[in-house]
Amino acid sequence: MRKTITAYKKIGESPLDLIKRLREESPELRDEKMAYAGRLDPMAEGLVLIVIGEELKNFDNYLKLDKEYEAKILFGFSSDTYDILGIAKNGDLQRVSEGRVKKVLKELKGEFFFSLPPFSGYKIKGKPLFWWALEDRLAEVYIPKKKATVYSLSVVKTERMKKEDLRKDILWKIEQVKGCFRQKEISKRWKEIFDAEREEKEYLVVKIKVSCSSGCYVRSIVNKAGTVLGTGAVLLHLKRTKIGKKREDTGN
Repeated sequence: MRKTITAYKKIGESPLDLIKRLREESPELRDEKMAYAGRLDPMAEGLVLIVIGEELKNFDNYLKLDKEYEAKILFGFSSDTYDILGIAKNGDLQRVSEGRVKKVLKELKGEFFFSLPPFSGYKIKGKPLFWWALEDRLAEVYIPKKKATVYSLSVVKTERMKKEDLRKDILWKIEQVKGCFRQKEISKRWKEIFDAEREEKEYLVVKIKVSCSSGCYVRSIVNKAGTVLGTGAVLLHLKRTKIGKKREDTGN
């Protein structure tokens, strides 16, 4: 029996949904204890490391592995989740320029203290942060900043997305998410934003590649970039491409 599995989580799946799917697809795993080492947000896709059976005694070691991601950043917006699965607000589209964006992104390397996303699984007083946020009780808790290291961050591609294409992409992704994540309210807000824009606009989307330490929230990097630029920025898409040395399931 393998000690770990590097499995691919689909957009909209939770890590628990992924484990359930693995049990259904692989009969030999149905009676095995399994746990995922490192979450992926509902909107994200990519590699998740699953620890199996007796290897769970070494579970903490797998939480420390470095990660690599590909991400798409949408500039000119902000949200309370730092990604598109949040209550969105218009930012400052007039201040978005590719030159300034690339300059700021290149500076987001090294060791940083990042603000934890209010909607995340980080536990405070036994409850995940998203619970405090949904209960509108964030003011009752101290949200610590998280130290993480960004080893490299490079711009892969920049593009301009038309309003209707962006609208379809965002609403489709929200529809894929299972569970209670305020989807109706979030979709309604995005529709209001796009409906209010009577002119056909194009929105700046920048694809980046990030190599970072464990515990680094790409959403927080995106939010920091938007704050520094004064434009607002949200995570449009995230794919985890590497965990430790694993890029695909090697059966180790």
